[in-house]
Amino acid sequence: MSAERSRAYEASFTADGRLEISEYDEPERWIATDTPVECQR
Repeated sequence: MSAERSRAYEASFTADGRLEISEYDEPERWIATDTPVECQR
């Protein structure tokens, strides 16, 4: 595991159907996972 602070990201679909990922500023509100997450529309 890395000693540096992990970052959390928020993913959402835009109105035109693109996937937008932005960094979230409160990582402690999110659950981290080491496994890939599949996203289906």
